[in-house]
Amino acid sequence: MHIKKLEICGFKSFVDRTVIHFDHDVIGVVGPNGCGKSNVVDAIRWAMGEQSAKALRGKAMGDVVFNGSETRPPAGFAEVTLTFDNSDPTMAQQLPLQYRDYSEIAVTRRAYRGDGSNDYFINKTPARLTDVDEVFLGTGVGRQAYSIIEQGKIGVIVSARAEDRRGLIEEAAGITKYKARRRQAENKMNLTRRNLVRVGDIVSEIERQVGSLKRQAAKARRFLRYRSELEHLMLWEASHKLLELIVLHAVAENSRAELTTKVASDRTEVDTRDAENEVLRQQAQDVEQQTERAQNAAFISDNDVRECETRQERAAERYVQLSGRLAQAQSEQLELERKATALDDERQDLASQLETVKHEQQSEQGHVQIEIDKLQALQLETDTANGRLATLRHDEAGAVASIARGEAELAGFEQRSSEMTQRQQRLSAELDRLAEEQGQLESQRETLTKQVAQLVSRKHAMCDARDALQNELPTLRDDVRERGTAVEEQRAELNRRSNRLQALEEVSERMEGVGAGVRNLLQSGDPALGGIIADRIEVPADFTAAVAGLVGDRLQCVVVDDLDRALELLRGLAAERQGRATIIPRQPSSATDPAHQPTPDLLTPAPSDTDDGVIGLLIDQVSFAPEDAAVVRALLGNALVVSDADCAKRLSAHQLPG
Repeated sequence: MHIKKLEICGFKSFVDRTVIHFDHDVIGVVGPNGCGKSNVVDAIRWAMGEQSAKALRGKAMGDVVFNGSETRPPAGFAEVTLTFDNSDPTMAQQLPLQYRDYSEIAVTRRAYRGDGSNDYFINKTPARLTDVDEVFLGTGVGRQAYSIIEQGKIGVIVSARAEDRRGLIEEAAGITKYKARRRQAENKMNLTRRNLVRVGDIVSEIERQVGSLKRQAAKARRFLRYRSELEHLMLWEASHKLLELIVLHAVAENSRAELTTKVASDRTEVDTRDAENEVLRQQAQDVEQQTERAQNAAFISDNDVRECETRQERAAERYVQLSGRLAQAQSEQLELERKATALDDERQDLASQLETVKHEQQSEQGHVQIEIDKLQALQLETDTANGRLATLRHDEAGAVASIARGEAELAGFEQRSSEMTQRQQRLSAELDRLAEEQGQLESQRETLTKQVAQLVSRKHAMCDARDALQNELPTLRDDVRERGTAVEEQRAELNRRSNRLQALEEVSERMEGVGAGVRNLLQSGDPALGGIIADRIEVPADFTAAVAGLVGDRLQCVVVDDLDRALELLRGLAAERQGRATIIPRQPSSATDPAHQPTPDLLTPAPSDTDDGVIGLLIDQVSFAPEDAAVVRALLGNALVVSDADCAKRLSAHQLPG
């Protein structure tokens, strides 16, 4: 076999998947020290099934999995796949039969880090280590073959013992697989011999025990015979106990009916109590919700009152501020009016002075015109007059400037007066608005005061109601607790009666106390069957013993529609050996049918109304379906029910002969 390629993944230093192709006769792996050249040989040896960690230059088999580095995390598993070329028919004949048709043989070994387990695959099919060894036997390839020769191996072969050299020669000759198969066959033969010896011991032991087993078989046959006799005796005893079981069955039926009625009434009462408890719980929740709503409303009302009081205080403060501002504005207006009056007076004075100056100027101009002729003579006077004129002109200019300043100040005063007037108007409007708002706030305060009083009254009423409800709540809780206890007791009683009813129904379904033949007939589900007599009649509890004593075993009789069908059922029961049964047809073939003839000694004359202790005919005390009237009359006849034994003795003297 020739290696075609080697695939390594996670084995030692080969963390990534690496494929090495062996497509030439001679392949060399070249690299520096420590690059992993030896790991290639270790991978080949490991894939062929090497089990020694020392042979793989490690301490444990888990060391073959890549352990991680500074930049790479540890690998989870190691896998090596050896692919061999199997195209040579001569070499293919040396392989096991199931691998001869493949052109390639791929052997894969996988090891996991956690538990160190190993998986083997041949052509991707799970295999065992034995299968891998069997593939390589006789081919020269294998973990112990000569296909891998490391340094020093030649010296070991040359200096090896004769037995070791013989093993290498046999491997080269291809006979090791036959020796291995021979060894396996010898082991199987030895195991078979040991098993045969053990079988012989077992046979001798069994032969020694045959006599004892024969005696035990005889005892077993006697046991079976005795058991059959015991079964017959038990059957006879069961037939005697049948009457008591039928009576118990009838009592159980009556008890079941009563319990059913009682269970229904108890369930109704429990539902009523649950509804009442639910109403009480709802009422308690409503009361708690009303109390909580009242508390919330009172809290909201208190907040509203405090908010209204705060708003009223702010409005009062604002009113005081505006009143102060209005008084200040009025005082400023008075001051401005006073200043305006003073300015008017000053302006009038300046105007009068201006007129005086003008008159003086005109007068001086007239004198100048008159004295022109006397100019030279009056030069001194002219210069004086000119100086006085310049002074007057200067005074006139100052007066004009003063008038202009006064007019400007007057205009400013008038503008400020207008602004103050407008401001006064605004303040008056604001004052009117504040007065109106104060009136509204007063109205709102009165309204809120009334609402607060109402809310306080409602709060007190709700607190009183809450206190009353809280006082009443323990009583309601006690009532609810008592009713819950009563409901639990009724539920327990209901469960007890339901369990008893279920037990009675199971007894009825299993038909305990009924003979095997009757049970098999009823379980057959034949539509012609009407059930047994015990199920067809309803007997009051007071008359159960009387009916059981009169009818006896006939309460187990099966009711059918006609005689022909009854005969067919009896024949089938006998043919299949399913037991015995008594069948009563509703429509007999003749009036002389013994099942429909009353017992002669039970026939009595009709009771008189004057007989003391006579309750009445037994047939009148039971209930049955109209179609069962003939059967019930045949069973009960004219039997009377009396209150005591003296009445029975008295009536026996008048019994009809027969």
